[in-house]
Amino acid sequence: EDISASHFMFLAIQINFFINIFTSPFYAPSSANNRVDVKNGVEIVNRILNLSLSIVVAKFFAYSIANMGILYLLLGIVNFSLVVYFGFKFAPYLKLGISHISKEKAKDLLRMSIWLLFEAFGAILFLNSDIIFANMIYEIGRASCRERV
Repeated sequence: EDISASHFMFLAIQINFFINIFTSPFYAPSSANNRVDVKNGVEIVNRILNLSLSIVVAKFFAYSIANMGILYLLLGIVNFSLVVYFGFKFAPYLKLGISHISKEKAKDLLRMSIWLLFEAFGAILFLNSDIIFANMIYEIGRASCRERV
């Protein structure tokens, strides 16, 4: 059961990574309008939600890595929603569609170096405090199970 929970957590982290890839272009309209406060506001909301929901999950739900993965994925979706909302607010003329995408440009964008992918994945895994928090919860849960036996 622990292995499947950890697999689920890493799957949620990977999905969140791809959500973050699709989120970054929507920061451009607020930056182009010189509205750095919007980007910082979204980041502040994200950090506050991260901390408060981590505490809620730790206090009221089972100590599970899978729960932390769900939380991480939920925060990524909330961040994506906020950024897309403000992106369209500052650029209402922006139209999205498959027909607007050039195959050559898409190939150029998707030819990311494998090392950059590893670097970004490592930053998500090792630099965010919620992963450390999830590991602490996992160890606390394992220690309490050992004490019961």
